[in-house]
Amino acid sequence: MDAAASKEVVLAFFNDMANGNGADAMALLDDRATWWVSGDPRHVPIAGTYTKDTFGDLMSIVDKAMPSKLSMTVTSVTADVDRVAIEANPQGVSPTGEKYNNSNVFIVELRDGKITSIREYYDTMHTSAVFFGTRYTRP
Repeated sequence: MDAAASKEVVLAFFNDMANGNGADAMALLDDRATWWVSGDPRHVPIAGTYTKDTFGDLMSIVDKAMPSKLSMTVTSVTADVDRVAIEANPQGVSPTGEKYNNSNVFIVELRDGKITSIREYYDTMHTSAVFFGTRYTRP
């Protein structure tokens, strides 16, 4: 696979996720794929590592926090043969009407045309505040 093909697979995955095509997105994941979400799970309940089998747990948490669904604008893509970096801005509205507008970076690794790992970096404090109502103040 070349860089362009890797980019195409990763963008298809995120497009499928954004459009509710979960089965198509899951088909792009290797059976041993992992999705790591940055943060401390004690403060950010979505933080941690998910497998292809437990990925639905992550989506359930996000769906509960953002029942009107998240939209995501991809602002930058850098592709190599087996790695793709995506900068994106997910947006949504919480059940309490609070706006979610974050900046995320996804590092995606591929092997044999399938996604093997995703590492997600984002503003954990903003996510905790909007998704879970956790507020932090400076001491």
